[in-house]
Amino acid sequence: MNAFPIATAGRTAKRKSDRSRFRIARRKECSHHITAMKSQPVLRDATAADLPAINEIYNHYVLTSTCTYQITPETGAGREVWFGGRGPEHPVIVAEVDGAVAAWGSISAFHKREAFAGTVENSVYVSHRHQRMGLGRLIMEELMRRARTQKLRTVVAAISADQEGSIALHARLGFVETGRLLRMGQKFGKVLDVVYMQWMPETAP
Repeated sequence: MNAFPIATAGRTAKRKSDRSRFRIARRKECSHHITAMKSQPVLRDATAADLPAINEIYNHYVLTSTCTYQITPETGAGREVWFGGRGPEHPVIVAEVDGAVAAWGSISAFHKREAFAGTVENSVYVSHRHQRMGLGRLIMEELMRRARTQKLRTVVAAISADQEGSIALHARLGFVETGRLLRMGQKFGKVLDVVYMQWMPETAP
């Protein structure tokens, strides 16, 4: 049984025409948004001056998304401690669009125990104002290049199972799902699973 009346053929055709016009309009909006960039994205190592922008991008997702399990926004002081404790083997990089930080990513130690040396965890965050520009992939590819250069053993991605876009992007770049931990977190009233994916530079093509 249909919940709503079935439209006549004429109304159906009108709706299809309306949807077609809407899709064309949306494509024009998206095209305008993308071509509004005055220059190509620039990748570079992050500096202390980038920390407010990095924190602003991250805290948006703290408050709105399950892509991070942090619930309380990160403070400026906390971000400075995070940045100050890193070395060349655990870089933070940013993508600039028209001179402003639009995305960032990092490689972090997976665990403090010595035997885990050579295993790292990646993080990538794209400003909600700069989605669908390929910045996430750009950041990830650069982090993977650096991991290969440093001869790291494996890069781990821990992704909330409901973040299907992130899982798909990692898979396209060669990450393989190697584990799934059930009911690991709770945010916005939802109990969440965590997917573990790995990319191993030594064996990757």
